[in-house]
Amino acid sequence: TIGTDTSNSNAFTIGNSSSVGAAPKVVIETGGNVGIGTTGPNNILELYKTVDSGIGPILQLTNTQYGNADNSGSSIQFRGYTAWGPGSTNPRYSEINAINGSGSVPKRIEFKFYADTDVKTPLAILQTGSVGIGTTTPSTEGNLSLAAKTTVEGGHLILETGTSNTEATHIDNAGDSFRIMGGTNASSGSVDFSINHLNQKAYFPGYVGFGVTGPSYPIHAQSSNGSWMAYLYN
Repeated sequence: TIGTDTSNSNAFTIGNSSSVGAAPKVVIETGGNVGIGTTGPNNILELYKTVDSGIGPILQLTNTQYGNADNSGSSIQFRGYTAWGPGSTNPRYSEINAINGSGSVPKRIEFKFYADTDVKTPLAILQTGSVGIGTTTPSTEGNLSLAAKTTVEGGHLILETGTSNTEATHIDNAGDSFRIMGGTNASSGSVDFSINHLNQKAYFPGYVGFGVTGPSYPIHAQSSNGSWMAYLYN
């Protein structure tokens, strides 16, 4: 039955009963909200369904244009201003892509941002469990891949301190070296530790203490009972 439900603030309803509003499936309120499976939608579109197994599809998106092509799938777009949407001169919007094609391209979920001609994919999650930040093809050897931020710094991780987002420690891969740095900028911060994975040379400008919490020398070994701490020989 299709009609206006006077018992529900004159909402337009579509139901499977002989009486209007008795068993509504779709409700369109006078304010414009649309409810599917609910008679009182709180937003522009609200979907409601009880799934017996506890987990199941409430909303399903299907793209049949490319079948099982490598990069086929569906997407959801988020726009804040229609003049900046797809097809405009300066598109600015974001979207979530679900790539479900078969073949050499793995199934994945991508988070993309469009700003004019600049398209960024800062996050990709593969079906294998690998996560790429700044790359859509994370290494299958690890669970997390960080793309090169710049040609100098390589993959870059920042550990902040406090609630003011103060940059405290930088970890990156510069050229052939793994580095740990302090300061607010990796390019100007002091290198606290680095190791070159080609020549196996390590660099540490500070002091190392063995048995002492405040070393006074580059290598400071101290025993509480006066026994030998280490042997150095050639």
